[in-house]
Amino acid sequence: MLKINETSNVEARYKAGGVGLKPATTKGEFLTQRVCVVYNFITMIEWLIKKLLGTKSDREVKRLRKVVQRITQREAENDKLSNLELRQMSIELHQKI
Repeated sequence: MLKINETSNVEARYKAGGVGLKPATTKGEFLTQRVCVVYNFITMIEWLIKKLLGTKSDREVKRLRKVVQRITQREAENDKLSNLELRQMSIELHQKI
């Protein structure tokens, strides 16, 4: 049986497409790999926050849906009113303004 040291084992897994980073041979490569890992981690956290809280657009749409529901409800109530009642409401609104 062959004995393979840790570095070559990681390198073999990397070449085979397995888990693990290719071993860094220089300090620059090491730092580049670590920066990529940190960037990926930050990207993953941002994705998770967006999934939990939603984007700004999602939150705005959610807020506006409530407004649309109230408007739709008022519209249904106003459809039941006669022309005379609508005129009275209009006069009252002008007085408030």
